[in-house]
This record gives sequence, structure tokens and C-alpha cells, in this order.
Amino acid sequence: MNRFVRKPVVFNVENEHQRELYERVMRKCKGNFSGYIKTVLYAHERENERRENNENLV
Repeated sequence: MNRFVRKPVVFNVENEHQRELYERVMRKCKGNFSGYIKTVLYAHERENERRENNENLV
């Protein structure tokens, strides 16, 4: 059994916002698109957790 799960990400390059995202990701990913996306998602989740913790302190 394959231990990898694949989920494609599709960018509509005719849409300005999606094209800008695609171009930014391709500049920054340095050939490892999957790794870059996972790093961004992880950082986003950590930031959300930090914000939630700070809100609970108030």
C-alpha cells in the first residue's frame, strides 16, 4: 500500500489573484512545491493556535 496521499492544487491562471499566488509559490518553492505548501500550511496553523491562545488570556 502506498503511504502517500496526493491532493492536487489547481490554479486558474486567467484569474488575477490565483495567477499571483501561483507565481509567488513557484518563485519561492525552489522545486519542492509540496514541501513549500506544507510549510506554509503548518505556519498558518501555528499562527492560528497562537492567536487562539492569546485570545483565551484576555
